Amino acid sequence: MSEPPQAGHQTLKEIAASLWDKNGLGDVILAIADGAIQVEQKIRTAALEGNLGTTGEINVQGEIVQRLDTIGNDIFVDRLIKTGNVVAIGSEEMTDATIADRDDATGFMVQMDPVDGSSNIDVAAGIGSVFGIWHNDAPGPFQESSLLRPGNEQVAAAYVIYGTSTILVAATLGSVQGFTLDNASGEFLLTHPDIRYPEKCEYYSANVGNFGDWGEPVQRAVTALQGQYT
Repeated sequence: MSEPPQAGHQTLKEIAASLWDKNGLGDVILAIADGAIQVEQKIRTAALEGNLGTTGEINVQGEIVQRLDTIGNDIFVDRLIKTGNVVAIGSEEMTDATIADRDDATGFMVQMDPVDGSSNIDVAAGIGSVFGIWHNDAPGPFQESSLLRPGNEQVAAAYVIYGTSTILVAATLGSVQGFTLDNASGEFLLTHPDIRYPEKCEYYSANVGNFGDWGEPVQRAVTALQGQYT
C-alpha cells in the first residue's frame, strides 16, 4: 500500500495542473512519468526477472538492442498512446513510427530514446530516458513527414535518470522543473524547482574519444574549454 507523499513537496500532478494543463500537454508529461516508474521497476528487477542481455537485434542507430530497450519502448508507447493526446511516436527502438488510430492528426508528437545508455545495464551504472515533444496542428490523417521537425519547434522536452534516485526533469517554454521519485508514495515530487544554468561553472564534459570525428568549429570550442576548466 502506497504512503502519502512527503510533506512540503508539490507533486508532479500538481505542477502539471498548474503549469502544463494546456491542450493536454500535462497529460503527456504525466504519461512519461508513469512510464518511467514502470521502467524504473523493470531496471531494478532486471537480473531477477531475466531481463539482462541483448535481443540479438540492431536498432536504427546501428546499436545492439538490449532486452530492457524493448521493454522500455513498449511501456512508454503504451502510456503515451493511452493519453489520447499523442498522435505519433518515434523511437530509437522502432524502424517505423507508431501512429495513433484516429482520424484527427491534431495533437502531440513524441520522439524518444526509451532507455538511453542501455549498454550500462549489466554493470548497474546510471541510464536514462529522453523525450522531445512537438505539437502537430495539421488537420486530417497524420503524415509521417510531420515528425521531421526541428528541435527549436519543440513545445516541451523531458529526461529521466535512473540511478541512486530516479529524477525526472521537464522543460517547457520558460520553465524547467526537476522531480524525484518517492518510492513510498509512487509519486514524483518537486525537488529542483525553476532550474537555471549556473552563471559560472567549474567543469566541462565531452566524449573526447570522438574528437577526430567532430567538425573544426567544435574542436576549437572544446580545445578552448580545456584551457579554462577541468
